[in-house]
Amino acid sequence: MKFNFRKAKINDLDQIINITNDAKVFLKESGSQQWNGPSGYPDRSDFLKDIHNNCLYVLCNEDIIVGFEALIIGVDESYIDIDGSWLLDTSNYMTIHRIAINKDYRSQHISKYLVSNAIELAKSLDLDSVRGDTHILNVPMQKLFLSENFKHCGTITLMHTPYDNKRLAYEIIIKSL
Repeated sequence: MKFNFRKAKINDLDQIINITNDAKVFLKESGSQQWNGPSGYPDRSDFLKDIHNNCLYVLCNEDIIVGFEALIIGVDESYIDIDGSWLLDTSNYMTIHRIAINKDYRSQHISKYLVSNAIELAKSLDLDSVRGDTHILNVPMQKLFLSENFKHCGTITLMHTPYDNKRLAYEIIIKSL
């Protein structure tokens, strides 16, 4: 298979929503409440905002989206206070958010491909590091971060999530300051 990694477009939205809905079921069946709260997050409006802000990326196999991720550059307000410490004291970083894999492509290392593309993009943009977070019960994402050489840095509190808002935080250094 030959994959194409690109910025998402409006006409990708239906596939992204279908993948998201399947991911919500997968997370719930795995015992995680991540993406299964009463707010419906993430939903169509979150992805429309990501597309408008040019930070949502899709990985495609021809016309099929096999996975996606939001790659946001700059300070994430939920990352300002951490119970622990970041590897670098920097504002020049990228954050991986809203990563999900098409259910027909699970167990094919697509998530590793997405994370490695995020790291390569961060390098090309001369960023210092890449950060990410995940729910304490989202073991697959924790394992993914660690397998890609991210370090567990502590726990953050999501600013706009009133319930179940603690997340394990990870970082990988792209370059030394």
